[in-house]
Amino acid sequence: MKIKIEQAICKVCLLLFGLGSIQTLSSHTHDCSGWGTVKCTASLTQRFQLTGIAGFRVRNHFREAERTRLNVGGRYKVLQSLYLDAAYEVHYANSKARGWEFRHRYYAGLVVPMDIALLRVSFTERFQQTFIHGEAENRLRSQVRLAYAQKKWVCSPFFAMELFQPLGDEAFFSVARMRYRPGVRIQTSKHTSLDVYYCRQYDPGKRLDIAGFTLGIRI
Repeated sequence: MKIKIEQAICKVCLLLFGLGSIQTLSSHTHDCSGWGTVKCTASLTQRFQLTGIAGFRVRNHFREAERTRLNVGGRYKVLQSLYLDAAYEVHYANSKARGWEFRHRYYAGLVVPMDIALLRVSFTERFQQTFIHGEAENRLRSQVRLAYAQKKWVCSPFFAMELFQPLGDEAFFSVARMRYRPGVRIQTSKHTSLDVYYCRQYDPGKRLDIAGFTLGIRI
């Protein structure tokens, strides 16, 4: 059983790398950005967690504000290795064509975590819909995250790959966006942690290098 699980993980990782290579083979413009996030988590019951997220992004080589966001959501534990999560999010975004504007988003999906020796592997599948000027943008987001789960360590490395696929009128199973995110989690106290990461993002015709952090707070 363990061998089958490891083989499945390898196949998923190879699929994501293969799809991501479609982006890397074409020419891209280049930009550098910064992302900052604060995430609060409160366990209301043994199965349900309430989450709140506030974030800020800059672009154009850290010279221009891109957007702020507020997110309220929850996660429900269905089984030992199966969670349901959903959230509503509002953005105040700086559109290059229209200036600052509000955008609304919601997402819902599944999270499947599993432990293999000292490695924590998480699969996340989400449907995401974003509303911009009355028009809806639909995306399917697939992520694989690997983290070293040595509890005695203050710093734990992780690596995540995420694939965005368009839904609706656009061609399904094309690559709308690809992200590769290595980083490290620093356990600063019993209730707080700090993720520091670098993210390489590929969009059609554009490559983005992102330096970011996420401050996690458990209440």
